[in-house]
Amino acid sequence: MKINTKVLCLIILICATSLTGICQNHGHNLAKKLNQAQTEHDFKRHMINFYTGFTHIPSKHYSHVHAEGLSNTGNWVPTVGLDYFYKLTHRFSVGIMADMEIDQYEIVTKGQEEIIRENVMIIALVAKFEIVKGLNILAGPGYERMFSTEGEDFCVLKAGVEYEIEFGDNFQFAPSLVFDYKDVYQTVSYGFSIGKKF
Repeated sequence: MKINTKVLCLIILICATSLTGICQNHGHNLAKKLNQAQTEHDFKRHMINFYTGFTHIPSKHYSHVHAEGLSNTGNWVPTVGLDYFYKLTHRFSVGIMADMEIDQYEIVTKGQEEIIRENVMIIALVAKFEIVKGLNILAGPGYERMFSTEGEDFCVLKAGVEYEIEFGDNFQFAPSLVFDYKDVYQTVSYGFSIGKKF
Protein backbone atom coordinates (compact mmCIF):
# COMPACT_ATOMS: atom_id res chain seq x y z
CA MET A 1 0.00 0.00 0.00
CA LYS A 2 1.46 3.26 -1.14
CA ILE A 3 0.80 6.38 1.00
CA ASN A 4 0.52 9.65 -0.76
CA THR A 5 3.19 12.06 0.50
CA LYS A 6 0.84 15.03 0.38
CA VAL A 7 -1.76 13.23 2.54
CA LEU A 8 0.93 12.16 5.01
CA CYS A 9 2.25 15.71 5.28
CA LEU A 10 -1.30 16.99 5.80
CA ILE A 11 -1.95 14.45 8.59
CA ILE A 12 1.35 15.33 10.30
CA LEU A 13 0.58 19.05 9.99
CA ILE A 14 -2.91 18.61 11.52
CA CYS A 15 -1.52 16.49 14.38
CA ALA A 16 1.29 18.97 15.04
CA THR A 17 -1.12 21.92 15.04
CA SER A 18 -3.51 20.10 17.39
CA LEU A 19 -0.66 19.10 19.69
CA THR A 20 0.65 22.67 19.76
CA GLY A 21 -2.82 23.97 20.66
CA ILE A 22 -3.21 21.39 23.42
CA CYS A 23 0.23 22.24 24.83
CA GLN A 24 -0.45 25.98 24.70
CA ASN A 25 -3.81 25.52 26.44
CA HIS A 26 -2.24 23.29 29.09
CA GLY A 27 0.62 25.79 29.55
CA HIS A 28 -1.86 28.68 29.85
CA ASN A 29 -3.92 26.79 32.47
CA LEU A 30 -0.76 25.86 34.38
CA ALA A 31 0.45 29.48 34.33
CA LYS A 32 -2.98 30.64 35.49
CA LYS A 33 -2.96 28.15 38.40
CA LEU A 34 0.58 29.17 39.38
CA ASN A 35 -0.36 32.85 39.23
CA GLN A 36 -3.50 32.22 41.32
CA ALA A 37 -1.47 30.24 43.89
CA GLN A 38 1.09 33.07 44.01
CA THR A 39 -1.69 35.67 44.47
CA GLU A 40 -3.29 33.66 47.28
CA HIS A 41 0.12 33.23 48.87
CA ASP A 42 0.75 37.01 48.70
CA PHE A 43 -2.73 37.83 50.07
CA LYS A 44 -2.19 38.99 53.66
CA ARG A 45 -5.37 38.78 55.74
CA HIS A 46 -4.22 40.46 58.99
CA MET A 47 -3.34 44.12 59.37
CA ILE A 48 -2.30 46.07 62.45
CA ASN A 49 -1.91 49.88 62.40
CA PHE A 50 -0.62 52.56 64.76
CA TYR A 51 -2.57 55.81 64.34
CA THR A 52 -1.61 59.37 65.26
CA GLY A 53 -3.39 62.61 64.50
CA PHE A 54 -5.72 65.24 65.89
CA THR A 55 -9.41 65.26 66.74
CA HIS A 56 -11.17 68.55 66.08
CA ILE A 57 -13.90 69.61 68.50
CA PRO A 58 -16.00 72.12 66.48
CA SER A 59 -16.58 75.58 67.94
CA LYS A 60 -20.30 74.92 68.49
CA HIS A 61 -19.36 72.16 70.98
CA TYR A 62 -16.14 73.55 72.44
CA SER A 63 -16.46 75.64 75.61
CA HIS A 64 -13.68 78.05 76.59
CA VAL A 65 -13.24 81.59 77.82
CA HIS A 66 -13.58 84.06 74.95
CA ALA A 67 -10.82 86.65 74.82
CA GLU A 68 -11.98 90.02 73.58
CA GLY A 69 -11.75 90.23 69.81
CA LEU A 70 -11.02 86.50 69.34
CA SER A 71 -13.47 84.01 67.95
CA ASN A 72 -14.01 80.41 69.04
CA THR A 73 -12.43 78.15 66.41
CA GLY A 74 -12.85 74.88 68.29
CA ASN A 75 -10.12 72.71 69.77
CA TRP A 76 -7.53 70.32 68.34
CA VAL A 77 -6.96 67.32 70.61
CA PRO A 78 -3.91 65.04 70.11
CA THR A 79 -5.09 61.48 69.36
CA VAL A 80 -3.32 58.12 69.17
CA GLY A 81 -4.75 54.74 68.31
CA LEU A 82 -4.26 51.11 67.49
CA ASP A 83 -6.31 49.30 64.82
CA TYR A 84 -6.61 45.66 63.81
CA PHE A 85 -8.31 44.54 60.60
CA TYR A 86 -9.00 41.13 59.09
CA LYS A 87 -9.50 40.90 55.32
CA LEU A 88 -12.47 38.72 54.41
CA THR A 89 -11.86 39.28 50.68
CA HIS A 90 -9.41 41.38 48.67
CA ARG A 91 -11.73 44.40 49.06
CA PHE A 92 -13.70 43.88 52.30
CA SER A 93 -12.30 43.95 55.85
CA VAL A 94 -13.66 44.03 59.39
CA GLY A 95 -11.82 45.23 62.45
CA ILE A 96 -11.50 47.11 65.70
CA MET A 97 -10.36 50.72 65.99
CA ALA A 98 -9.26 51.99 69.42
CA ASP A 99 -8.39 55.70 69.67
CA MET A 100 -7.49 57.83 72.69
CA GLU A 101 -7.77 61.61 72.88
CA ILE A 102 -4.96 62.85 75.14
CA ASP A 103 -6.29 66.08 76.62
CA GLN A 104 -8.86 67.62 78.94
CA TYR A 105 -11.52 69.92 77.50
CA GLU A 106 -15.08 71.07 78.05
CA ILE A 107 -17.84 70.57 75.54
CA VAL A 108 -21.23 72.17 75.19
CA THR A 109 -23.94 69.63 74.40
CA LYS A 110 -26.92 70.21 72.12
CA GLY A 111 -28.90 71.00 75.29
CA GLN A 112 -26.31 73.72 76.22
CA GLU A 113 -24.96 71.64 79.12
CA GLU A 114 -21.20 71.82 79.79
CA ILE A 115 -19.39 68.50 80.21
CA ILE A 116 -15.71 67.91 80.98
CA ARG A 117 -13.98 65.31 78.80
CA GLU A 118 -10.53 63.98 79.77
CA ASN A 119 -8.47 61.23 78.13
CA VAL A 120 -11.39 59.89 76.15
CA MET A 121 -11.12 56.43 74.58
CA ILE A 122 -13.26 55.33 71.62
CA ILE A 123 -13.52 51.68 70.63
CA ALA A 124 -15.41 50.86 67.43
CA LEU A 125 -16.21 47.75 65.38
CA VAL A 126 -15.67 48.82 61.81
CA ALA A 127 -16.27 47.45 58.31
CA LYS A 128 -13.93 48.70 55.59
CA PHE A 129 -14.44 48.52 51.82
CA GLU A 130 -11.84 49.28 49.15
CA ILE A 131 -13.55 51.34 46.43
CA VAL A 132 -10.50 51.47 44.16
CA LYS A 133 -6.90 50.41 44.74
CA GLY A 134 -5.85 51.97 48.06
CA LEU A 135 -8.98 54.12 48.64
CA ASN A 136 -11.16 52.77 51.48
CA ILE A 137 -14.39 53.83 53.12
CA LEU A 138 -15.16 52.65 56.65
CA ALA A 139 -18.08 52.75 59.06
CA GLY A 140 -19.25 51.12 62.26
CA PRO A 141 -20.67 51.54 65.77
CA GLY A 142 -18.55 52.29 68.80
CA TYR A 143 -18.44 53.41 72.41
CA GLU A 144 -16.73 56.43 74.00
CA ARG A 145 -15.49 56.20 77.58
CA MET A 146 -13.43 58.39 79.90
CA PHE A 147 -10.79 56.44 81.83
CA SER A 148 -9.02 59.12 83.86
CA THR A 149 -12.04 60.51 85.79
CA GLU A 150 -15.68 59.70 86.19
CA GLY A 151 -17.80 61.09 83.41
CA GLU A 152 -20.48 60.31 80.90
CA ASP A 153 -20.02 57.62 78.26
CA PHE A 154 -21.50 57.95 74.79
CA CYS A 155 -22.41 55.73 71.86
CA VAL A 156 -20.54 56.59 68.67
CA LEU A 157 -21.14 56.10 64.98
CA LYS A 158 -17.79 56.21 63.15
CA ALA A 159 -17.50 56.84 59.40
CA GLY A 160 -14.54 57.86 57.31
CA VAL A 161 -12.21 57.52 54.38
CA GLU A 162 -8.54 56.55 54.12
CA TYR A 163 -5.96 56.07 51.40
CA GLU A 164 -3.43 53.24 51.80
CA ILE A 165 0.04 53.67 50.30
CA GLU A 166 2.05 50.45 50.39
CA PHE A 167 5.82 50.42 50.86
CA GLY A 168 8.57 48.02 51.85
CA ASP A 169 7.73 44.47 52.88
CA ASN A 170 3.91 44.65 53.38
CA PHE A 171 4.02 47.97 55.24
CA GLN A 172 1.56 50.78 54.58
CA PHE A 173 1.06 54.47 55.25
CA ALA A 174 -2.57 55.64 55.34
CA PRO A 175 -3.78 59.25 55.74
CA SER A 176 -7.38 59.34 56.96
CA LEU A 177 -10.36 61.56 57.69
CA VAL A 178 -12.87 60.12 60.20
CA PHE A 179 -16.16 61.57 61.47
CA ASP A 180 -17.47 60.51 64.91
CA TYR A 181 -21.14 61.18 65.55
CA LYS A 182 -21.87 60.99 69.29
CA ASP A 183 -25.09 61.35 71.27
CA VAL A 184 -24.43 64.95 72.30
CA TYR A 185 -21.58 66.23 70.10
CA GLN A 186 -19.60 65.39 66.97
CA THR A 187 -15.89 65.38 66.11
CA VAL A 188 -13.68 65.04 63.05
CA SER A 189 -10.29 63.29 63.19
CA TYR A 190 -7.43 63.97 60.79
CA GLY A 191 -4.31 61.86 60.88
CA PHE A 192 -2.38 58.95 59.48
CA SER A 193 -1.55 55.39 60.39
CA ILE A 194 1.47 53.22 59.75
CA GLY A 195 0.76 49.51 59.61
CA LYS A 196 1.91 46.05 58.67
CA LYS A 197 0.07 43.31 56.80
CA PHE A 198 0.79 39.70 57.76
